[in-house]
Amino acid sequence: MKLTQIDLAEGRGGSQREMPASEAVARAEEACGGTLLLFDPDSVPRAAVAICPGGGFGKVNTEHEGVAFAEWFVAHGIAAGVVKYRLPEGDPALPQQDVERAAELLRNRFDGVKTGVLGASIGGYLAACAALAQPAARRPDFQLLFYPVVSMEEEFAHRPSMLRMFGRELHGLEAKRRSPLYRIDRAAPPAFLAAAADDGAVTPLGACRYAECLLECGRRVASLSLRRPRIRPATGVRVARSACRGVEDVARCDDRDGVISPFPKKILSLRPKPYRYGRE
Repeated sequence: MKLTQIDLAEGRGGSQREMPASEAVARAEEACGGTLLLFDPDSVPRAAVAICPGGGFGKVNTEHEGVAFAEWFVAHGIAAGVVKYRLPEGDPALPQQDVERAAELLRNRFDGVKTGVLGASIGGYLAACAALAQPAARRPDFQLLFYPVVSMEEEFAHRPSMLRMFGRELHGLEAKRRSPLYRIDRAAPPAFLAAAADDGAVTPLGACRYAECLLECGRRVASLSLRRPRIRPATGVRVARSACRGVEDVARCDDRDGVISPFPKKILSLRPKPYRYGRE
């Protein structure tokens, strides 16, 4: 495994060398905001993905929702960049700028292979926003979303993240304008989604609604999986395994079909209960 540390503000990369996972984790934790930790496989990669860890905008979970994923990808011939994005700290645009810049760098560096975004929890919010960026030419080839926050509406939002990002609760049209759920269109990239049925921090119905909106727009959902018990955060390698399968699934998914497996039809009729998700 080779690791390159790239300053997202400058686009400059440091030295590339092999290192153990423990050192990679330490480098990730010590990196300043706006940093891409790029893990390269030894052979020519067959795909590349920018990984957006969660952390509720109080921190960035670079180990179990970043480096753990990247190691699995690299072992399967897929280049992976862990995005140590800046925290909002009063400016909600900062983390999104870093994620979109990281996705652009991967697209330019690995021209000729599919490049995508992966996000977990609030990182799923950032990844979904990048996947639905305007103009559509800037969008990645696929999106992998794990227990994602897809909306800032009360039914779907992770309240601590919303407060740290915007400094207040959002409601009505303002909440919708800040929600990738309402940016889905016919140019949205194919998606692989996974959530936990008993997740008490981020409602799994957000992922279900996101998949439903993609299908309503005639877009592709390679897979949506609801699991029990919770798939986060201690089982990061298991999620990484699913993510690796997700790359294969979205690569096979064509423009003609949306395939959901497993995805019980009755889930489409469910709506969030009047419960305030988003406890710490």
